[in-house]
Amino acid sequence: MDSIIEKARKILALAEHGVEGEAKAAKLALNSLLKKHGLTIEDLRNEKRTTREFSIKNHDEIIIFNHCIINRFGCKSHVWEHHYTLKGDYRHIYADMTDIEYLDFKPFFEFHIRQYRKELKKMLETVQTAYIHKHDLFDRTSEQGQNAEDGGDIDMQELYRLMQVMEAMESTSYYKTLSE
Repeated sequence: MDSIIEKARKILALAEHGVEGEAKAAKLALNSLLKKHGLTIEDLRNEKRTTREFSIKNHDEIIIFNHCIINRFGCKSHVWEHHYTLKGDYRHIYADMTDIEYLDFKPFFEFHIRQYRKELKKMLETVQTAYIHKHDLFDRTSEQGQNAEDGGDIDMQELYRLMQVMEAMESTSYYKTLSE
């Protein structure tokens, strides 16, 4: 019965937070499931709040977590009242949620934190490459000349992104100073 209630709660979350046709289809499926097993919506709405734990890697990810909370529950929601703590080598963030809120929020947050980490990694690699090119940080002793690099093929979209980042960077030069 627990698995049926859990499935019904997931469908209820989709019915409440889904978009148009998706929400309508979920409502129909939910009504059918409830009728089949003799359950009511009240049976699914366990209002008991439990402290839920979510893993994050750094302070920046707290911002993503906060915006996911705002998106799902609004600024004035009880869920907004969460706290942060440090455990071991990585951070955890906690929020008080009902079972149905947790079933709705957890995959939403996990999707966005994975996507954020993927985009951040890609952007950092782009900034690093752009910086190296902008300041010509290549082997000057190479026989191939000043711009020798071990690079490979680069697509036009990546090249355009690199050029944009390079253009946004400050144009500075290193000058060797003579110490007294």
